[in-house]
Amino acid sequence: MIDNLIDYTYDLVVKISKISVVVGGVLIIFMIGFIGVEVIIRKFFSLSLSGVEELSGYSLAIISAWSFSYTFIKKGHIRIDLVYQKLSRPLRIFLDLLAILMIIIFVYLMTYFSYKTLSISIMRYSKANTALQTPLWIPQILWFLGNAFFSITATVVLLKYIGYLLRKNFYAATTLFGCTTIDEELKEQ
Repeated sequence: MIDNLIDYTYDLVVKISKISVVVGGVLIIFMIGFIGVEVIIRKFFSLSLSGVEELSGYSLAIISAWSFSYTFIKKGHIRIDLVYQKLSRPLRIFLDLLAILMIIIFVYLMTYFSYKTLSISIMRYSKANTALQTPLWIPQILWFLGNAFFSITATVVLLKYIGYLLRKNFYAATTLFGCTTIDEELKEQ
């Protein structure tokens, strides 16, 4: 029963992660176009579109927060694997578990502080000190939700990983979160 719930939740966070990466990619393309138009207008007409830098900064923070989950699921976060493949299985499992726990600690702190930032902005009715006067809660809530989603994703991966370990399915555990081997990287390419 619990395993089915974890598997369902894992599949759900994978789908949401894929959607968020596509949306983030579209937003990046839009921001590139917006910045390009700004450069052309500034060069040829000596005019400026107000707020391009501000909006691109918000976009970068939001896209980053929402893409962390996908990167985590795809095992794309930096891991030092020079010696990893030469270690014994129990040591590799321990290091994988430690890596998940360290990421969880980091992302929980990140989520907590992004929530604190958001709540202060809401309480103080904070606005950006720019021409747009953007209410800061708007980009901050999207940033916070991305961090919160990463927290959920990391927790689900940890629970799924532990489930594999309890069932002694070490291959599945390694496939889920172990360092990517050269063969796996070549296969994905």
